[in-house]
Order: sequence, then structure tokens, then C-alpha cells
Amino acid sequence: MRRRSFQISVYPNPDAVATLGGYHAPLLSDALEGFADLLTLASNNLEQQLTQEDWRFLAEALIHTPRQPVSTTLSERLAAAVEEAGNRPGLAFSAYGDRPGLRVEKLAATVRNLDLMHAWAVLWTVRWFWDYAQGVDPAAHEWWTLEFRKARARPYGQGKRRKLPA
Repeated sequence: MRRRSFQISVYPNPDAVATLGGYHAPLLSDALEGFADLLTLASNNLEQQLTQEDWRFLAEALIHTPRQPVSTTLSERLAAAVEEAGNRPGLAFSAYGDRPGLRVEKLAATVRNLDLMHAWAVLWTVRWFWDYAQGVDPAAHEWWTLEFRKARARPYGQGKRRKLPA
């Protein structure tokens, strides 16, 4: 049985709730934990696939990309944003330095070939960075790692964020 020492309020889309079988706290809790498990697997895989420079570039390329409902074309949409950002003067060079055009093409191809969960993990990570990692220098911290995100999360049941890892 789950311990109920802390409760949070969430406001999911009614269709999402219906998909889960109705508004029952255990179902919503299981769905949240299941999504977190899938996000963990995808994040761990992406940490191996993408470089620090790739993540810095993705942060800039996807800065205005909203977390929209999941779509089968998400990886294509993200790849198009990468390609578009590659045309911004100086952006690719600032992230990649040498031969930025080839690196952007490779990153766009990598993103385009991601399955839905991995594409969602890329977007989730970048949106988390812009929405919740205030004061974090993207060049000085490994902000895309699951370990970093967990270290910056508010402790369960408490209102304050943990200190930035050294």
C-alpha cells in the first residue's frame, strides 16, 4: 500500500483521465510513475547518444517549442527546429565550433530518427531547463542528465529546491 504522507493537485486533460479509466487517484499515481519510468529509460539512453554540445544546441533550438500533446510527428517537428536553428547566424558555431554545418545535420538526423518516447524526453528535458533551471549555465553544468534534474527537484513533500550539485 502507498504511503499518503504528501498529496499534490494535478489538472490533467479530461480525455487523458478517461484514457486511464477515470479519475481515481491510484490510476493517476500509477500513470505518473509509469511516465517517470519511461522518461528515465529514455533520458538514460539519450545521455549516451547526445553530447554536451548537442544538448547546448538543442536548448537554443527548442527554446520556444511548447510541450504539446504527444504527436507521432514529434521527432520530425524537433528535427525541423534543429535545422532551422542551424541557419541562425553564429548559433551552430557557438555550440560546435569546428564544422558546425555537419554537426547540425547529424543532430537533426539523430533527432528525426528518435522514437516517440525519446523525442518526448528531449523536449521534456529542454523545457525543464528553460522553465526550472534558472541561473544554471548550460555550458558549465550537465543539466540534461537525469541526475542533475533529480538533484534540482523539490524534495517530495517540501517546498524548497535542493542546492545545485557541486
